[in-house]
Amino acid sequence: MFLSMTLLACVEPKPADAADDTSSQGDTQAGETADTADTADTADTADTADTGAPDTATMRANVEANLDCGLVPTMALDQETFPEVYTRGIGYPSSWLLTDLNIQNFAGIFASQFPDQTCLTLTGTGFSGSCVDVEGWTVSGTFASWSTDDPVVYGGAWTDLALAEPYPYGDWELSGFGSWETAWIDGAEHYDVDRHWTSRAVRWGGVDDGEFSLVASGDLYTPDGVFAGEFSALGDPTLPDGTVCFAEAYVQSDANWVGWEAVMGDHLWEQETAVGTDGAACTRVYEDGALVDDGCG
Repeated sequence: MFLSMTLLACVEPKPADAADDTSSQGDTQAGETADTADTADTADTADTADTGAPDTATMRANVEANLDCGLVPTMALDQETFPEVYTRGIGYPSSWLLTDLNIQNFAGIFASQFPDQTCLTLTGTGFSGSCVDVEGWTVSGTFASWSTDDPVVYGGAWTDLALAEPYPYGDWELSGFGSWETAWIDGAEHYDVDRHWTSRAVRWGGVDDGEFSLVASGDLYTPDGVFAGEFSALGDPTLPDGTVCFAEAYVQSDANWVGWEAVMGDHLWEQETAVGTDGAACTRVYEDGALVDDGCG
């Protein structure tokens, strides 16, 4: 349990301290401006930059520029359901890791329940199995996870994965293929994920009902970093069926940070989240570019 919580803490996305270089741009402009007539305007620019507030206009433009994922978005979303795209589908390395921990734990439970079975080869970081309907249990395919310290990298891969747990243990099923990896390098959190899965019921909050596909990559917590890709869902009780393109960015400067998330379904939904030096957060929601909910006003 200690190892599980440690891994979750390590990969939970947090704004990076390395993203504060933009705070000096205003001072540079002010110092290099020789025209006396422009001195006042330059000083105002320097004061704005020195506040440490991220440039939300540039962030929004970067996010919107990365919304074309090559699909025709079809998911019908409203103000209540578009955040569920993140909660139920896109998630973050912490949620992907939780699912992988559930899978590894599931294989360990099976091995303890059926110690004489030779259809499962279990290691500390994965397994290979061909156990199908062993008293209602299935552990088939391969699973592997990995982590390194320098640089900090976490990842997991599924190949022809099929799991089934009978009642009364949890009545949980999951099948899928693909991989994900996140690496923290030089102040940027880099993501690569290409994972496809079908699940039924929920095991410890690690998976949800339905059929899903997530293909995305990018960097976060740098001034120009964007994580973007495509997501699809079918049969999830909290999401309409269909596909979306999405993109998101998060930037920290000093003690302020801002996040911008965009989901393109049948309409474009965006959410701006700002956290000030006092730790208080507020959000603004936009539909097709227009502000529809100002929680920061």
